Amino acid sequence: MGRIGAYLFLLISIFRCGHSWGNFWVTPISLNATEIALAGLQTYQLKVTGSPIDSTSWTSSDENKVLVSSSGLVTAYFAGSSTITATVSPGNRTASCQVTVTNGGYMLTVLANSAANTAIYNPGAGTFSAGPALSDNAATGANSFFITAGIHKGKQMIILGGAFVKTSLYDFATSTFSAGPDLSGNVGGAGNSFSFTNGSGATQFLVVHGANTTGTSVYDPVTNSFSAGPALSAPVQQGTHNFRILGGSNAGRQLIVHGNTTAATSIYDPISNTMTIGPALSGSTAGQTANSFYVATGVNAGKTITLHAGTTQDTSIFDHSTNTFTTGNTTGTNIGPGSSSFTPQSGINTGKQVIVAGASANQAVYTPSTGIFSAGGGLPAAVNPGGHVFFITSGALAGKFMSCDGNGTLTNAIYDPAGPTWSAGPGYPAGANNGALTFPLP
Repeated sequence: MGRIGAYLFLLISIFRCGHSWGNFWVTPISLNATEIALAGLQTYQLKVTGSPIDSTSWTSSDENKVLVSSSGLVTAYFAGSSTITATVSPGNRTASCQVTVTNGGYMLTVLANSAANTAIYNPGAGTFSAGPALSDNAATGANSFFITAGIHKGKQMIILGGAFVKTSLYDFATSTFSAGPDLSGNVGGAGNSFSFTNGSGATQFLVVHGANTTGTSVYDPVTNSFSAGPALSAPVQQGTHNFRILGGSNAGRQLIVHGNTTAATSIYDPISNTMTIGPALSGSTAGQTANSFYVATGVNAGKTITLHAGTTQDTSIFDHSTNTFTTGNTTGTNIGPGSSSFTPQSGINTGKQVIVAGASANQAVYTPSTGIFSAGGGLPAAVNPGGHVFFITSGALAGKFMSCDGNGTLTNAIYDPAGPTWSAGPGYPAGANNGALTFPLP
């Protein structure tokens, strides 16, 4: 048999084994769109062309903004952008579409006043009105996360806090809450949660229980259930929070600051689902509503600063490469319950960290170039437990920040970067208390 005959015999043999002739002619793939703009909750069907196509998988680069189904149906949620990528076999060929999402600027605040009350911020009017009722009461330690997989994909999970195991699910499409699955243990004053990708590659969520316990729960969106998570290395209290370690031997793990009355931390490894003892904060213990922020530039570039709070001025600086805390500069004003921080993108404080001090009407400003805090007043009323800040994206107050005063009050404040000045805000329809939180609506 000659060479040509051998080739023909080989091709015929492959064809008889169930392969198609098309698999020998692999062409690049393309999508029916390479750039699309959607408003929140709008959808768009992406389609692949090319040959052959045996199977297609879809991914979103930012599932907290845009989700994509197994069939390529794109759903926009929150303002920003995400790249949707189709990967086709044979040949592992890819094609992408850039999705830009615009939102109307509406926000929903869980008031966490031991009731089921919520409030909705209307950016056009610049006011709040009563929102849909939670499925149960929310209290101290309430927190939330966006679900990116499973039967509740595209909903918001609310951990109701207090001495509860209850949760509530918000459906953006219907603007209603329904009861969610129970946690594996009570969440008290201090609960917080974060997402992680475990060894299987699936996104799950870990809830820190707080309330002077070492307990945690892990939420699996595929089964829509919580199971007991690994125990923390010591009990946590109000002021517990976490941040991702970006370098060194613990890169990719989460560092959990334990909060009130302790300098202890834990390190969570999502791959092994285990906790280990983390480095202690420097100098003094963390207090109620301790919090941290990452520094991208300046003398502490690439490090994270933790505010000890608890009516102190102390800070610690975490070096991601060495997994250690060192003593940072003092804030110049006591940081107490209700503290939070944000970074203006305009005005004289552009790129700086503005800190609402809590337990007062004071603020502090961190300047990255010098690593120094400056203190000052200016809020129209004291901010206390339940205080938090969110950015206003559109409408009458676009480009400004809203600070919730907390502590059962109806009041809030507006930060104008152009001033920079604080002024009284529009107020809530019911009191916002310890555990109050806000998330955007599509």
